[in-house]
Amino acid sequence: LIASALLAPRLSEVTQGGGFDLPDSESCQAADVLQTDFSRGYRRAVQIVFSHPTLKVNDPLFERQVKASVLRAAEGTGAASQVTFYDTGLPDMVAADGTATYALLSYSGSEEKIQPLVPRLRELASQDTELETHVIGGPAVDFDMEKTSESDLIKAESYSLPLILVILIFIFGGLVAAALPLVLGLASVSITLALLFLLGHWIPLSVFARNIVTMVGLGLGVDYCLFIVSRFREEMAAGGSIPQALRGTLDTAGRAVLFSGAAVVIGLAMLTLFSF
Repeated sequence: LIASALLAPRLSEVTQGGGFDLPDSESCQAADVLQTDFSRGYRRAVQIVFSHPTLKVNDPLFERQVKASVLRAAEGTGAASQVTFYDTGLPDMVAADGTATYALLSYSGSEEKIQPLVPRLRELASQDTELETHVIGGPAVDFDMEKTSESDLIKAESYSLPLILVILIFIFGGLVAAALPLVLGLASVSITLALLFLLGHWIPLSVFARNIVTMVGLGLGVDYCLFIVSRFREEMAAGGSIPQALRGTLDTAGRAVLFSGAAVVIGLAMLTLFSF
């Protein structure tokens, strides 16, 4: 448990966004052709959207600022290619009201190598310009999903853990008995996250793994502990000794928890058969 406390917080180092594409599907093969032959792969490119409330895309000031911003962002992040409306003249790259356009930056390598560039891209694109800028596209969306899932998890835990403790104290009428399910639930989550950190060096892990582990670990952990502790207290109230109460608890609630836990493990293990 002590070792897991050191490793569990590092899970985000090995998780990644994406995972929504099947490598052998026709759509992925088409995406590879777009990237290899045309440098336009969706997962290996980002778009920078430029807009202004009054300036039009055809305005010389708008054009100068877009070109300078794109050049600065491309050079600062090592983009393999860059394309703007001013290079192509394509009307589809300009908003209907003429106040917005976008640039396309393509990169070599996998999406996992592009995602860490997103904060720097946003910083460089917005420097020294009065245009409103937004970095979007596959890598940017997945980067934001990862950061959002982490912050949301922290917020959820800050609300849920005290609430769980209050409910358990109300149910058990004592702090020690109430703390036991919560402590065991947190221990199971910590150990599981640490194991995932180690596994993440060999297998791809989604950014949502942390959320799922916390949800299942706390939810089932507290739930199963409630069954065990409640049954044990019933056995003790019936006048039996501690060994007898333990035996009666494990023969009833213990069997139910073991069967239910095994069913959950098997059900979730089936997800490993899918490539997503």
